[in-house]
Amino acid sequence: MFSFFHRTPRIHIDCFTKQSMVFENTPVVKSSKTLPDWWKQLPRSKIDFVETPDQLYVPNHKTISNMRNCYGFLEFYKKGLVIENWTDLAIKITKDNYKYYCTTGERPAEHNREQYGKGFKNYHHIKLASPWHFKEKTGVQFLFVESSWSLEDYDFKIVPGVVNFTWNTGTNINIMLPKKDAEYVIPVGLPLMHIIPLSDKTLEHKNHLVTSDELDKIISHSQSSLFGWRKMVSLKKRNEERKSECPFGS
Repeated sequence: MFSFFHRTPRIHIDCFTKQSMVFENTPVVKSSKTLPDWWKQLPRSKIDFVETPDQLYVPNHKTISNMRNCYGFLEFYKKGLVIENWTDLAIKITKDNYKYYCTTGERPAEHNREQYGKGFKNYHHIKLASPWHFKEKTGVQFLFVESSWSLEDYDFKIVPGVVNFTWNTGTNINIMLPKKDAEYVIPVGLPLMHIIPLSDKTLEHKNHLVTSDELDKIISHSQSSLFGWRKMVSLKKRNEERKSECPFGS
């Protein structure tokens, strides 16, 4: 009867895409919906008991638990959202370059080597332009980290980061491909990126299918400035302060 006074604070995040196939087939989902098949197939842990001369019945010391009971794993999948791959992507790599084929026809981008200097010198960079854009009003920060438990067959690196979706809406995925002779097929529906709020509040999300014009109004255009997102954030803050200082309320 007192639950009204003890409601768990919530974070609300809206996920927008203009691509109907993405919206219908690879929606943004709670991470608990993407538990890997190998984990689901693990037997439930069982404790066996044996008789001993001095005690009638004790647990068998050879009983072994498994990841069904792993606290870190279970808590990881209780939190956040997952972006699944929205297209089949084939990549062929050599030491000097790489080629790719994408079923949706989109062109993955890459950062110029000068942007990260001598870092990752043994890797090619590729950026997947995610069709999803997120909005959240309170400025909560989110950890971007790869869905490692679903990527055991791949030795590329999806690099992590921290973002908030008040000032930035993008969810692009940056991948470092090892410079070696290799081929990858990254299938549609494969979990790629795990997005975890850096907050103890309960996370709620809603997916939206919007038109191109509607999405363009939602997207934060940090590329409007040579100085990137920091300049755009400062301009937004400045304009909010101007509105609050206006004696006429506009």
